[in-house]
Amino acid sequence: PPEGMERCQGYTNIVDEGPIQIEWVVRDGYLHMKVTRIGQGWVGIALPNGPGCVEWGCQEGSEAVLGIPGFDIEKIYLTGFDPIVAPPENQTLQNTSLRFDEAGYSYLEFSRKLADGPNETELAVPGTSTFLWAAGDTALPQYTGPYGRGIIEIDLEECV
Repeated sequence: PPEGMERCQGYTNIVDEGPIQIEWVVRDGYLHMKVTRIGQGWVGIALPNGPGCVEWGCQEGSEAVLGIPGFDIEKIYLTGFDPIVAPPENQTLQNTSLRFDEAGYSYLEFSRKLADGPNETELAVPGTSTFLWAAGDTALPQYTGPYGRGIIEIDLEECV
């Protein structure tokens, strides 16, 4: 980092997964994440319900962050094809934004507690967590096909 700049102020990790780029840092009990996608539209990233999610189809029961153009970014629970918006007491995301640039990219950013409360998925740090991502060029989420979704494992470690 530049002299005088705290190393952990920005994102310290990055991974490219096809049309998606994920940047993150774990700091002060929070996961701070930015998901960048090629194209303008909705973007979602989810934590599967339990370990062992290694193929698509394990999204049911997942806790997701969903950015839809023109709507608030919200935490939702995936229940197959009918997601449920988390109740207000579980809407604990912070620093949320969904923005677009002139080059045609979408950026979803948020902060989330590592231990987010009862009935919420806890992130183990240090440890490896599986994330599901999905994105589409439509106004609202719909079936993405095999190229609009994926599974990625991310090593989480507190930035010091």
